[in-house]
Amino acid sequence: MDPEAYTRLKALTTNEDDVELKLIFTNNKAISVVNDEYINGSNRMAFVLCLCSESKFYNVKDNVVKYNNKAQRFLGIEDNKYLITDALNDEKWVLEEESKQINGFKVYKATKVYTTVDGKNEPIVAWYAPELPYPYGPNGYSGLPGLIFQVQQGVQMFTLDKVLFDQAIEIPEEPANGIIISKQEYSQIMYDKTEGL
Repeated sequence: MDPEAYTRLKALTTNEDDVELKLIFTNNKAISVVNDEYINGSNRMAFVLCLCSESKFYNVKDNVVKYNNKAQRFLGIEDNKYLITDALNDEKWVLEEESKQINGFKVYKATKVYTTVDGKNEPIVAWYAPELPYPYGPNGYSGLPGLIFQVQQGVQMFTLDKVLFDQAIEIPEEPANGIIISKQEYSQIMYDKTEGL
């Protein structure tokens, strides 16, 4: 990477703590969305680089996490072209005995390996709270026997800041339009389109 590009990329890391998500959930459904009230001119790129700009919908009954893609105009992909799906309950998680405290809750470690489209294995480490028996987490991570309080994949980490209980919440309607493909298939499309760049 040339020095100027590296300097710009390094400057973005000063805004990485500005990226905030909201996980709104009921017993059977949830949505993970970017809290865009914190987006401004100096941190906008950090929100783009977090790869979390799409609202992720979780449905326990259908055992699915789904979302529409955001436009990638320079790659010729329009908004909502694809309806990307993944299984909510993923049997690849390995539950560990190790535990710790996060924001006053006892959480337990779970791990799994994600294989990227170019064949690299990326470890994922999550910390979940069985005390809150909801299979949700930030940015599409899911499928553990408790709410995910922290998850790390590569250099990206999300940590739960606070839990608020509100009986009046409503989950928006799930997306229904778009070409239905798996998360892995969508990753392959993006990889193929960017490989020569």
